[in-house]
Amino acid sequence: MVASRVKDTWRAGKVATALFLDVQGTFPNMVKAQLIHNMRARGVPRRYTNLIKNMLTSRKTHLKFDDYMLPPISINNGMTQGCPLSMILYAFYNAPLVKTALHKHKSSYGFVDNCLYLAIADTLPETHSAVKDMMERQGGGFTRSTSHNSPFELSKLALMNFLCSHRDVAPLDLILKHTNSDGSVTNQSIDTVPIYKYLGVVFDSQLCWSAHHHKVITNATWWSLQITCLSRISGSMPPRHLHQLYNTVAIPAFTYAADVWFTNIYRPASRVKCLGSVRVMTKLAPIQHRVAKLITGALSTTARDMLEAHANLLPVDLLFNKVTFRAAARIASLPLAHPLFSPSHRAAKIFVKRHCSPLHNLFRLLRIISHTVETICPIQHRPNYISTFTTSIPPDKPTALVQAIASHDTKISIYCDGLGYEGGIGASAILYINSGEMLSPIPLRPRH
Repeated sequence: MVASRVKDTWRAGKVATALFLDVQGTFPNMVKAQLIHNMRARGVPRRYTNLIKNMLTSRKTHLKFDDYMLPPISINNGMTQGCPLSMILYAFYNAPLVKTALHKHKSSYGFVDNCLYLAIADTLPETHSAVKDMMERQGGGFTRSTSHNSPFELSKLALMNFLCSHRDVAPLDLILKHTNSDGSVTNQSIDTVPIYKYLGVVFDSQLCWSAHHHKVITNATWWSLQITCLSRISGSMPPRHLHQLYNTVAIPAFTYAADVWFTNIYRPASRVKCLGSVRVMTKLAPIQHRVAKLITGALSTTARDMLEAHANLLPVDLLFNKVTFRAAARIASLPLAHPLFSPSHRAAKIFVKRHCSPLHNLFRLLRIISHTVETICPIQHRPNYISTFTTSIPPDKPTALVQAIASHDTKISIYCDGLGYEGGIGASAILYINSGEMLSPIPLRPRH
């Protein structure tokens, strides 16, 4: 979302500035009364808020030092550590901080204790003034952090300027004025950084992702070395466990957020060389070759493609195609209320030639048309729901015939089946009422 917004800004000939925020003491600083107020303000039924209120009331803890245990200490604030509801509740608690932006050229994003304020304008001094206003005005970032008992880690605040061209002149570091609880004012200088790690992705001011590519290669190398240590002759793991470890732990680690920083490799008709994230693929291929050699126990001179086939591993380029396709399919099926719904549908309809966002590259290179993706909503039932009909799926045709003859004399019977043929998906359903056919089969239609 941030990368797409910055790319759209560059195409309009403007510049952007991002302020990265970090909240200290996330879960221990939650105030129960403020949490209940935020949940009620967003339409949560009172029965649920009362449940959360009772769950966070009359809590005590003990501190033990060697053999001595202190008396019980009452806990007034904070969320229970390890509670599955902690992430959901903090999303309600942190919502006012994320909703600070009140202008179309100001945006705010956040997840748990990481927040980002983005300002868009014609010049960088204007964006700095906008970011300063978002933090210092009444109801801004500092006010919200004080009212929610969620102070910012001022030493971790960072500023990044997204320049449209080399002619844009960056101003000096931003100075923010923070009013303390005792009424004094603290002047905090925010350093301008060329790179910053936000939600596990390393951003740079040009959005070329070279710093994150280095992180990906380092991460993949580290995991390959761990697998090497586990594959030693003395007490080593079986090859099937090494394969499972690589697929379930290592691959998700270095392919994290690939739909943002990775561009699928392709070759235009007018070019000889391939385009996309070729360099990072070239460096990841030998790392996977090392892992495939450890899984199969083959010689070092064995061809890479043969090793990957015997180790049941996808080649690196196909692996990233699979990961990005899965991400694009999920984005295309998002509901209407999701923030990515409108940007993703615009990117799928119109491809731009300059400053392509990750969404443009995803839908163009993978050839996914978002409006043709069908979203099937799940059917919800009450916990005490009892079905009014019975469903039977026989294991073979003779059993199905016997059941059909036995149940055909009922008042209402429905027979259905489905198949795939020549790229289309078809379904057939026939309704019998008093042994008389009421509906004819549904023809084949191409569906996704």
